[in-house]
Amino acid sequence: MGRAVIEAGLIWVWVPPPPDPEPTHGPPPLHPERLRPDLPLTPTERHLAHQLRDLAGYL
Repeated sequence: MGRAVIEAGLIWVWVPPPPDPEPTHGPPPLHPERLRPDLPLTPTERHLAHQLRDLAGYL
């Protein structure tokens, strides 16, 4: 009987949701796509950045 009460108590324990993550400015440290402001953009990256700037007016 006691074990059943324990098991029922485990089911009805409220667990608060995790806190909202803090806003970040770019990928986290050691992320494979970390930002490198010291390197110039490649031609492909410049083209993609231009396309994204064009889309900004639609959002």
